[in-house]
Amino acid sequence: EISSVIIIFIISNLVNFYRSQYAIDSPQYSQIISQQETILIQEVTSNEDVRFYFHPYSYYLDNSSYIYNYPRPEYYRIRILIDPCRYNTYNCCMNVFGSPEYPSLLNPGLQSARVVKYDVLGNDSEVSKNYKLVTEDGTALTYSITRSADDYEIWDETCIGLNNPYSNCTARNYATQRSVQRPPCTDNNSSLNALSSCYYPNGTMRSYCVQVAYMQNNFIALCSDSVENCGTFLEIHMPNGSPYQSVDEKISEVKLQTRNVSGAYTTVIPLTWMKNSSRVLCAYTESYLRIGSTVYIQSSAPTCCCPKVYSSTTRTGSLQCPKGPTGNGAYAYKFKSITDMITVDEVMLEFPFCPTDLSAKNDSFLCTNYDTINQRSFVTNCSSVVQSSNATSITTYSSSNLTGDSYLGICPYYDCCSTTQFDGTCHSNDLTFTFVGQVGIVTSLDDTSDIPTVMVSFNNGRTSYKFAQSDVTLETYKSMYEIWWVLRTKSNYIIQKRKGFNITSPTCTFDATNNRYFPFAELTETGTTVDTSLV
Repeated sequence: EISSVIIIFIISNLVNFYRSQYAIDSPQYSQIISQQETILIQEVTSNEDVRFYFHPYSYYLDNSSYIYNYPRPEYYRIRILIDPCRYNTYNCCMNVFGSPEYPSLLNPGLQSARVVKYDVLGNDSEVSKNYKLVTEDGTALTYSITRSADDYEIWDETCIGLNNPYSNCTARNYATQRSVQRPPCTDNNSSLNALSSCYYPNGTMRSYCVQVAYMQNNFIALCSDSVENCGTFLEIHMPNGSPYQSVDEKISEVKLQTRNVSGAYTTVIPLTWMKNSSRVLCAYTESYLRIGSTVYIQSSAPTCCCPKVYSSTTRTGSLQCPKGPTGNGAYAYKFKSITDMITVDEVMLEFPFCPTDLSAKNDSFLCTNYDTINQRSFVTNCSSVVQSSNATSITTYSSSNLTGDSYLGICPYYDCCSTTQFDGTCHSNDLTFTFVGQVGIVTSLDDTSDIPTVMVSFNNGRTSYKFAQSDVTLETYKSMYEIWWVLRTKSNYIIQKRKGFNITSPTCTFDATNNRYFPFAELTETGTTVDTSLV
């Protein structure tokens, strides 16, 4: 509409100009107006600011970008089983239903301060007394429905008593051992060997691969082979990438060819590195901080005291802005789906209001106040913390929005918050704010300062916070690699499911040039792994 107004305005001025040259009813006037209109329309419609509206098909649509759109369980479900026929015949998971179960350790060894806990799965040889059974989403299962065989009771003279000296000891000279009998069509995603071979559904064997069973209680989208990058694919990615490739770069892929499956259907996905037959996936971990690393915030990181939390009863207190789909302030990430957008639209209409949205490059604490004269509540910036002195002349810090008045400094995250009191606590009415126990993504590093620092984001890179490198530690990934169920269309790559798995063998090849490990193992012509490489 705006572009049309511009064209009409310019044409109207042209008419006034040529009206002074020729009579309106003359053929010269009509010819010149027609010519100039054509030139003008071509010029305006080809302008970069409006070209898309007039010539949408002239734009190249980049369909290689990924978006997330997980199907709701009540619509249909997707399931992926990795190496489902280990210990069984290669065709054990063809057109049958398999229910995976996972051993969640009873003593996972996670930090007590960790905010978001997760299931730590036992290895392939773990015995049942040390774990509880869970589904893929963490729902507990009862042992009465397990498909696994009972553990063996064995004689072990090294056992002194229960869990002494090993966790599989049950009594003096007695221990348990996992049975070698395993149920067919189950998930074995915790311990893959990338040097192993696997089988196609027709019995053909292939090297350096893994069998994958997939199922969906809906039609699987397919495209003809003549159409590139269209259809349903299984892709291997690294959850956080590595110094050698980004998270979006495909390591390996396979196109699904079966439209309608009853139960599970199997295929084969290569474990080679980006179609290079002399490189395979490996037991990869990182030992250095880098941009993109996932880090855990340790208990040595600062703790702050902020204005008390907003109360709907008194309509006073503080709030963190902007508001996000699942968190506010530092935890408010940009929309990932239409559901996120609808969620934020709803919360933005609730008092107290945030003046900033998810396009903001900063987070803030805002405070609500009540105007007794006009009898209205309103939101303002919280007062900054300032230095003060108490009766004993000890320098302290506080603000008009904080209840406590004997804080030791200004919070490094927000200037309206302070650091804690002498005993490391906040006043009971003030909000204790800290990133301790949280997990974030590194956005930048400073190794040149006297105290090396790192910037960490908790909202997918929208904003970042500074920490001493000694206050963070590399997070151990729940999975080294992931298989993505991707629906490729003309406009987007739609991720509908992500399934983690770990490689336990072989060891990665060492990059002698950069003094770190490659995320792959190089192979010689005879198939043995290379320990160190300069390439």
